Amino acid sequence: MIERKLYSYMEKWQEKSRKKALLICGMPQVGKTSLVRTFCRAKYEQFIELNFGSDERARELILANSNKETLIDDILSYKKRQLVPGRTAVFFDDIHAFPPAREAMKYLVKDGSFDCIEAGSFIDMTETAGDFEEVKWLYPLNFEEFCKAMQVPSESIDYLRKCYDDVQPVSVAVHETMLKLLRLYMVVGGMPSVVNQYLDTQDIGEVIREQREIIEIYRNVINDFSEKKNAEKIRRIFDNTASQLNDTIRRFVIADIDNKGRANTYESSFKWLIDSGIGTASYNVNEPQSPLQLNEKKNLFKFYLGDTGLLCAMFSEKVQFEILNGNTSINEGSILENFFAQELKAKGFNLHYFGEKKYGEIDFLIQENSNVDIIELNDTGDYKNNKALKKISDNEKWNFRYTDVYCHGNIMQENNIRYLPFYMILFYGKKKEKPTQKYTIDLSALKF
Repeated sequence: MIERKLYSYMEKWQEKSRKKALLICGMPQVGKTSLVRTFCRAKYEQFIELNFGSDERARELILANSNKETLIDDILSYKKRQLVPGRTAVFFDDIHAFPPAREAMKYLVKDGSFDCIEAGSFIDMTETAGDFEEVKWLYPLNFEEFCKAMQVPSESIDYLRKCYDDVQPVSVAVHETMLKLLRLYMVVGGMPSVVNQYLDTQDIGEVIREQREIIEIYRNVINDFSEKKNAEKIRRIFDNTASQLNDTIRRFVIADIDNKGRANTYESSFKWLIDSGIGTASYNVNEPQSPLQLNEKKNLFKFYLGDTGLLCAMFSEKVQFEILNGNTSINEGSILENFFAQELKAKGFNLHYFGEKKYGEIDFLIQENSNVDIIELNDTGDYKNNKALKKISDNEKWNFRYTDVYCHGNIMQENNIRYLPFYMILFYGKKKEKPTQKYTIDLSALKF
């Protein structure tokens, strides 16, 4: 199995003495089920799986135990398992297909006989997340996971990290190889079945075929899991994301897909795609300063797909070979921009951009605590010539922690601007874990 970063977090979760149910959310086909099965089979003596998307008997079992008194016994009997205290995991898969399963899980967590894991898509966490659940997102493989799948040596990653930290150029051979690897990732993307297809065959044609099968699955799940009144709108957004990003302004224009459409009538449709992980939005801001979320212009946004490889597959097949041959500016650089949106989102950042006629446009603004960073992309040879960046940086009212230009060139710093190769997004936002700082008080003096 391809190594996923979430696996190590699951190991830490398992070690907790008092734990909530681990709810793993993510877009369809992203590998949630495979990850949980691999983890549970390796870490537990007993593993019980109920799939509420395909197992009608599992649904009946939950409904038959509305009072929860015999639920545990019935689960063990149905799956022909025995309870091994502390060494048994129960996994509720596709919980979005059967909401009562989450109420049943709440009971199992309270009982404490099992370690409990859930997985699903299309879950509105703002409305349904329970205090018995710990939520983690599984995204498509990010670029770092892809590099590991391609067996890039850990020593090479350590070397690149040192270059990033020290703002020192990467050796020419490593630099050129990493750019090729990045372009391959942009084409293949991070869907596990697609990555495995490439690892098995190295055939881009087979990669595209697998990606287009996933795209068709997405079109079907839109019909299956969205409200009927919204399904047509969601399909319009999904099918037109590539062409909207291909436009020079990048901003999603609803009138282009529905001449009678309005932002408020499409709001829930965008929300459904974002909640599912299939897409993500970057909002324009009134001012490029903290707090960015309070500066959002909700009616001005860009919409990206959750996986850049799937975005490539929505274009003609020549796009993939153009990218592999070094032309990342194809389709107005929309694929490159989608890659950065995917990476930043997987790192846990909210996405914003700034664009005004007076200043021009900055691709991404990222807030970490109270700090705001500029992330600008430039896929031309003249990456130091950016009028918008200069105007915004020169504004004395605005302060930024980092001003980064990602480009084809090597690492260098000039006039407080860091010029970084595209692949160095690997290390953005990565902080070394701080050691646990335990603090206790001796209360013996209070005893009489």
